[in-house]
Amino acid sequence: MRDKVPVDEDDIDELLELAVKEYGAYLEKEEWMPEWFVSEARERVGNYILHNPASRDSWVAIGFGNWGACSPLSGHPKLLSPP
Repeated sequence: MRDKVPVDEDDIDELLELAVKEYGAYLEKEEWMPEWFVSEARERVGNYILHNPASRDSWVAIGFGNWGACSPLSGHPKLLSPP
């Protein structure tokens, strides 16, 4: 299962790039998503950024920039500051 992780990360990075550059995706425009889903996504995105800091600005670009105090990023001030 761990063998697949780098492939999954590459897939996420490619989809994230498409969301930013091709589709202009933005979290606040996606009103159909339940709040619990967005909340869980913020936590998972925070964990993803901890392992892939270069992806941070792209996540912020699509609306994942307002990290809460319980965010996995809360102990990493450089990752929390605006791009």
